[in-house]
Amino acid sequence: MEPQLYTCVMISKRVQRAWHNGWGAEAYGAGLALISLAAIIAIIASYEGKTFPQWPAHITINALIGIFTVLMKAGLGLLLSEGISQLKWQWFRNKPRCLIDIDDFDEASRGALGSTSFLFKLWKWEAANNIAKFAAFLTILVAVVDPFSQQIVGIVACTRQSETLTATIDRTNSYVTTGGHTGALESEIDGPMAVAINAGLVNPPDHIPSLVSTTCESGNCTFRRFTSVSVCHSCIDITPKVRNLGDRNGPWNYTLPGNKSETFSDLDLVPSTYLNTSAAFSPTHLLDVRILSLNATTYHSANAFQCQLFPCVRTYEASISKSILEEKIISKVPMGFDAFGGLGRYVLATSNLTQQGEKELDCSAHSANDTTGLVRVALPNVDAAPQEPRGSGSKAPSAWFSKECVWTFGSSPYLAIRPELQRYLDGVEIQQYATTYIGNIVAKNLWRNATMNFESVDLFMQNLSDVMTARIRNSNPDGENGYVMGRTILDEICVQVRWAWLSYPAALVGCGLVFFLVLFMQSPREAAAMRSWKSSNLAILFCSLDEAVRQRTELTWFRDEIDDVARTTFAQLAHDGAGKAKFSEDQLSII
Repeated sequence: MEPQLYTCVMISKRVQRAWHNGWGAEAYGAGLALISLAAIIAIIASYEGKTFPQWPAHITINALIGIFTVLMKAGLGLLLSEGISQLKWQWFRNKPRCLIDIDDFDEASRGALGSTSFLFKLWKWEAANNIAKFAAFLTILVAVVDPFSQQIVGIVACTRQSETLTATIDRTNSYVTTGGHTGALESEIDGPMAVAINAGLVNPPDHIPSLVSTTCESGNCTFRRFTSVSVCHSCIDITPKVRNLGDRNGPWNYTLPGNKSETFSDLDLVPSTYLNTSAAFSPTHLLDVRILSLNATTYHSANAFQCQLFPCVRTYEASISKSILEEKIISKVPMGFDAFGGLGRYVLATSNLTQQGEKELDCSAHSANDTTGLVRVALPNVDAAPQEPRGSGSKAPSAWFSKECVWTFGSSPYLAIRPELQRYLDGVEIQQYATTYIGNIVAKNLWRNATMNFESVDLFMQNLSDVMTARIRNSNPDGENGYVMGRTILDEICVQVRWAWLSYPAALVGCGLVFFLVLFMQSPREAAAMRSWKSSNLAILFCSLDEAVRQRTELTWFRDEIDDVARTTFAQLAHDGAGKAKFSEDQLSII
């Protein structure tokens, strides 16, 4: 025989001997079950919270779990079947037993049905019987493990960031848009801003952020903090300044004295007048508005408020969910007059590290050696807002900053927006005629059927400034810098691991290992040959052979030797002289 072939044959015999005469079968079954369980855990742990993998042939995670569950059942089945069969021989070793017990043990080793029947038989408290019933009970539990394993993985809605889709939201560092120059210190307002002012005063949208232009193909996007030139407002209650010039018990005659420094004239409420406003050009704001209204509750007092609109820089956080933009204003910083001069030109620069969406901006001052992409800014406008206008050509110390760190509001839109706002907000009145209250739509929106208060006035001005800001952001004079990049979030179906369902198959494997350990310790050391019979039916048959046959075959009691003899032995089931079926010596021939 060739050496290599001889080696293979010897290895095969050793494996067969270990399988039959030792604990090879049980160890293999336990190892297969344990490895299968570990594979299931590894798969679900690696994909937990992640999108469902796209594998070839539409293979799913549940399919893999099903495969490893089958392997786990096969391993536990082998371990339990061989163990019950081994316990059968131990049951008959110590004392005589009913022969039907062999059949009971044999049925229990074949599957769940026989194991169920076995549980209700052999009511004797002995070690071999108790261990066998434990194994039978495990056999039943193993048979129903599949539904539990299929419940381990579920689906849950989740999100992930797209690597290819882009998300943008409009913003700007500069607003210089107008309808054109019309004369000295005069500019025509551009159409979109005129529409925005009208909408903000007459019919602001319920959701003003929807006016801002965005790109978000998935309908779900997020944006890190960013800034933009904006219009801000502030309101204060100046009711204590109101004086009543009329008779306390007669017709009212309230007046709000003017303020020459703010170019306000006196504002009056005479009989039949319920609301009156005055709008003035403040040196430091786009517009200042004073509002005087009769208290509709008592008609014997008046309320007065003063509001300002001014250029500012807002810092936002934003997100888009289900195609609806939601924004949160983090901060508002007023812009100051350009210290270099120029009527109505507002400038603000920052020297601090600034977040602009996904970009981190280093806004420290630069040298003047290379001014490409830089803007020269007067130092009084750096992290500050000068409120004193200066003439053109004013001199001030300066530095160079990245244009992304500088925000400007041009003088042309300043000159165009102020008169447009004044046209709507100056001299707005509500008059009474009989039982009817008369006024334009702005007056009625402001007065709110005599329910006007500080909160409603503040909201009125907030809506106006927000709509104007949306228009400024959408003007996009900055090209690529006119929007901020965000992250596109995709709705996905992700793997949800229900770890509680894994406890059932894990407990089965654990109990199977415990059974193997108890079986190993319970098996008698002095009966090594009998310990190898397990599920072999040949052991029962060869026990009935007479001594002459065993001597001729040199038969011992190890299972592999029994198998070797059986392969070369022919026997026939026949009737003896009494008519009983048996394997008799006369019918046995040895090759």
